[in-house]
Amino acid sequence: MNLAADETKLFWVSSGYNRAPKGVFSVPKAGGTPTKLADVNQAMGVWPTKDNVYFYDAGPELFVMPKAGGKPVSMVENDALGPAAAGGDTLCWLGAFTPQGASEKRAAAPAPSASAQPEKFLDSDRRTIYCKKDGAARAVPVAPVTLFVQQLLVAGDRVYWLSSVDESIQSAAVSGGSKRTVASQVKGVTALVGNKSSILFVGIHGTEKGLFVVDQKGGAPRKLVALATEWTRDLAADETFAYYTLNRGLFRIAFSGGKPQAIFLGDVKAPKGTVLDDSSLYTVDGSYLRRLKKPSP
Repeated sequence: MNLAADETKLFWVSSGYNRAPKGVFSVPKAGGTPTKLADVNQAMGVWPTKDNVYFYDAGPELFVMPKAGGKPVSMVENDALGPAAAGGDTLCWLGAFTPQGASEKRAAAPAPSASAQPEKFLDSDRRTIYCKKDGAARAVPVAPVTLFVQQLLVAGDRVYWLSSVDESIQSAAVSGGSKRTVASQVKGVTALVGNKSSILFVGIHGTEKGLFVVDQKGGAPRKLVALATEWTRDLAADETFAYYTLNRGLFRIAFSGGKPQAIFLGDVKAPKGTVLDDSSLYTVDGSYLRRLKKPSP
């Protein structure tokens, strides 16, 4: 189950596992009866923006529908579709290679140095990151990348992604422009989120495994806590704490340092899909969607 949220509602897409209802759904954060927004053949992800709900279905195929209701409309269908993310009024996704977008970025980028390594991937490996704002007629080709891109994130007016080719976190403006390296020597990332000023990830930096934070403008990642990264795939953050799942528990750790604090532990099946707002945490526990009050600082 993929869980996402806007200011008032939670959204998820379900494949119908264990007799759960199948489709794209929403429910008020205050609770209530879920509303089915669309049918799906294969649950692959849902992303709400300010005005719309986007979701993947088998194909793969990217659909959009207005939050106010209506029939889903197909936007893109091809085998090149990959990770996607939303923030504010913008959706970004990995899609088919666009030569025009690539030439624009090459023109804006500095010439490679004599010591630069040649590209080690085929034309069939090339992809482009696209971003589309609500109401825009077309998506913008933001950055040329490869199919080896993992984990997209939209934070503010920028899109961030993990490049496994050069083991770094990159970013670019959602309107297009030159790329920026946010962090280097990063690999094995299983979760990537942001708040107003920072990027957080669970993965490997250098030789260390754990949960790290780095300034959105770039710099050296700082480890908040050591983690077995293969067991932590859900991460959320506000301006004071990072929240993460591990085994059968949900934990938080302050950016200022200290020891992790268990929010709940052992009384759930497998928390996942964690999102938050100013007052609450929301997580999927087996077949249940839970709301928990944020602990006081």
